[in-house]
Amino acid sequence: MSKETDFLVIGAGIVGLATAWHLKRLRPSANITILEKEAELARHQSSHNSGVIHAGVYYKPGSAKARNCLEGYRRLLDFCDEHQVNYRICGKLITAVEDWELPHLERLKGNAEQNGLTGLKILQAEAVREIEPHLSCKGALWVPQTGVIAFAEVCRKLAKQLRNSGAEIHFNKRVERIRQQGNGYVVVTGQGEYPARHVVNCAGLYADKLAFPDAAKAP
Repeated sequence: MSKETDFLVIGAGIVGLATAWHLKRLRPSANITILEKEAELARHQSSHNSGVIHAGVYYKPGSAKARNCLEGYRRLLDFCDEHQVNYRICGKLITAVEDWELPHLERLKGNAEQNGLTGLKILQAEAVREIEPHLSCKGALWVPQTGVIAFAEVCRKLAKQLRNSGAEIHFNKRVERIRQQGNGYVVVTGQGEYPARHVVNCAGLYADKLAFPDAAKAP
């Protein structure tokens, strides 16, 4: 059995790494261990997504989703600027391909403005074609704050920062179960057991099955 760690994070995707990174900032002296079932970082959704930096167009103003999106947007860009991770704020077009969809663009514009976005514009079809000549639509909403990024690169930078701060990342460690032991936990893998005072489950799509294995077996 390995030495007890203060925080054990399951999953070395963007959520697990960002969680571990933030924990290390809050508790610099804490021992942090990350277990990843694959042979490298970000093998699943963290590297297989659209790579969009969302600005908060769709979420209900004042909702937790809206607040988290806007705060996450600012924190992500701050991290990238500080640690030299490339990204591009290129803006995006939300298109209406039918006339009946045009009023929805106005609704989205108002929603986004309530979330604090600025510079949004409703564009006619001719103006849209000046941005993207091959796009056929009735009109579009221009959102200048939206960007693109390679989240796998963010993961690599987070991992580097974590290692530099003393955190450990172990690959090929598929977690089979978590059991409580005393005031802490033991995380069981096929390659050994890892005791921890606290466990953070960031196992991605199947995190619920790991947290509630009996429920996952229910018919």
